[in-house]
Amino acid sequence: MKVRSYLLSLALIILIPVVVFSGLAVARLHDAFHRSSEENQMEIARSIALAIDQELTSAKSALRVLAASSFLEAEDFSAFYQHAKVANIGETGWVILYDAKGDQVINTRVPYGTPISTARDRRELLRVLETTEITASNLFFGQGAKQHVLTLEMPVILPSGKKYVLSQVFLPEHFHLAFAARQISADWLVGVFDRNGTIIGRSHRAEKYIGKPVIASMKAAISAQREGTLHHHTSDGIEVFDVFTQSKVSGWTVAVGAPVAIIEKATNHALFLWIGGLIIASVVGVGFAAHFSRRLVRAITDSAESAVMLGKGLRPTRSAMTRIMEVDRLNSALNDTAALLDEERASRTAAEAEREHLLKSEKQARLTADEMNKAKDHFLAMLSHELRNPINAITAGISVFELNLGREAVAKAVKVMQRQGTHLQRILDDLLDVSRALTGRLSLKTQRFDLSRLVANSVASLQAAGRLSDHELTVSTVHAWADVDPVRAEQILTNLLDNAVKYTPSGGQIQVSLQAIEQHAVLTVRDNGIGISPELLPKIFDVFVQADSSLDRSRGGLGIGLSLVKGLVGMHGGTIEAESNGLGSGSTFTLRFPLQEAPHDEVLEPEETNGFKPGSVLLVEDNDDARELFAMMLESSGYNVLQADNGATGVRIAAEELPEIAFIDIGLPGMNGYQVAEQIRNSPITKSISLVALSGYGTENDLWQSANSGFDRHLVKPVKLSDLVATIVALRDQSAATKR
Repeated sequence: MKVRSYLLSLALIILIPVVVFSGLAVARLHDAFHRSSEENQMEIARSIALAIDQELTSAKSALRVLAASSFLEAEDFSAFYQHAKVANIGETGWVILYDAKGDQVINTRVPYGTPISTARDRRELLRVLETTEITASNLFFGQGAKQHVLTLEMPVILPSGKKYVLSQVFLPEHFHLAFAARQISADWLVGVFDRNGTIIGRSHRAEKYIGKPVIASMKAAISAQREGTLHHHTSDGIEVFDVFTQSKVSGWTVAVGAPVAIIEKATNHALFLWIGGLIIASVVGVGFAAHFSRRLVRAITDSAESAVMLGKGLRPTRSAMTRIMEVDRLNSALNDTAALLDEERASRTAAEAEREHLLKSEKQARLTADEMNKAKDHFLAMLSHELRNPINAITAGISVFELNLGREAVAKAVKVMQRQGTHLQRILDDLLDVSRALTGRLSLKTQRFDLSRLVANSVASLQAAGRLSDHELTVSTVHAWADVDPVRAEQILTNLLDNAVKYTPSGGQIQVSLQAIEQHAVLTVRDNGIGISPELLPKIFDVFVQADSSLDRSRGGLGIGLSLVKGLVGMHGGTIEAESNGLGSGSTFTLRFPLQEAPHDEVLEPEETNGFKPGSVLLVEDNDDARELFAMMLESSGYNVLQADNGATGVRIAAEELPEIAFIDIGLPGMNGYQVAEQIRNSPITKSISLVALSGYGTENDLWQSANSGFDRHLVKPVKLSDLVATIVALRDQSAATKR
């Protein structure tokens, strides 16, 4: 076999593995891209289904609140209409109350008293009344709305025995928000279908397809399984790869489809590159083999001639590179060695670069871990310090009681313990709030509210606590209405004012201004305190970040207040900015909320109760210390307190003494607080007793479970005397209003 044939065979031997393995790599890339696309589609579909579930769950809660309305129980439909009007969801949702005949009693989409001719199919109404759960409908054409609608419906049976059906009506576009704001590829198609396979929403050309059935293959797929995939053509004739999942609350289906052409585009591009690279590599390999074979044959021929000439004692007449055998071999060896050295050097350089990159990555990871450990240790140290100070003060106050140092000393100790107990409660509330905000479990109860009242309330609260006595405060406000949760909004402003006081020396100036600028309510808190350093300013809203890191911790705090503030502002649809010219230059925090129109009818605030008649109160608590202290607080306010240390005793005392109100701890041994409440409610003797739950938990699920078990109120520990008294007064007022 000739040298040229050997070289050509060598080129082919090299190319064949390259072709095989690169083909396998392209196939793996194709499969990986498909899996990644499918997982991404499923993640988007599940997130949209979860958003729909959350919206329906919120609507269910609103229906339950409306069902428990005292106005509905009293059949005061005018007042109930105003109550239900609050539950309206903008222009895309309204509330309807049907009577047992199927006639509409109220419809919040039209003014109260407007004649309503549209009646309900009585058979469908009876089906709703036979159920005990809130059910979500399929899409249907609403005769009154003159368009397709969806409903959540709840049967209501009044104590009088009358039956009604509460219906929360939604327009289909209400659920478009579940996917309209998401970062979804413009080429992808998102659809929402009801249990019958009717289209509720669509990301493309929704107005054409809403109310129409899905294609048969999709309907068969969603009927057969809760989640899955489907390869088919859409109604527009586009070949798509669909993934779908069903809502747990409504049973509706969310499908996310990606055009097959888009998915295949990337893999086809890789395939074209592979084929092109293969052709180029083949041409280069074969050409190089042919060219090198010619040079090699010429070199061998020249070497043979040089050897013959050397054998004859003649010097080669040709160049040393082609006519002298030793020089040709040397040059070939040197060239091969140089080539090998270049490859080895390049390999070594690449290995060194990779090693350097790994070292830098490892070093950065170690630094990040060290910073995280330091942040953790720093936070734990701050938390320990913040907890030890009030606990130390409370312990000292207890010692004052034990030493019996006199009435004045005891009074001071009580004030100190109250102040430090409030401080502990605030630390716990901030930790829980920031945890809920970071995990998305914090909810808002928004209403149209005048922010000038918010400023007045926050300033009054701090003044009452003596926090502003050492500073010069200037307040300038206008009437500016926004949709906010008043409690959370006051928490935001109080936190900013508290920071301004904390970081402004005595005698300093604090300015609070509220303006209506264009479409925003702009709230500004400015001080001339210690300011913010340029290094700290970009991360001032990060969790566990604060300006003061001195050993004495004179300004206190855990570094979570501003992080919580930013999270709450964002949940309200607002923005917050921090400005400072550096240390010693003061700070400015600017809040912006979307400005809203003032309500047409001013809602009168309920009159404060100036006094109450002491009555009989039952306290069921297994912790002896807590029960005795609660009893002392209530007895000091003139109440006759009955005590029980377990659920069974509490049920017995309730039946024997018939107290006006019962405070019941949830975490009781044996029979828990929910079971105690259910027994009291189910007894005709004790069912009218007002029940208040005492618990260390206060999530939405805890509140729902308390209400579902028969409790009228839910108080989260620790509970102050003012909370107990306010709850008793509110329950008495509610009871009196019900009797009227």
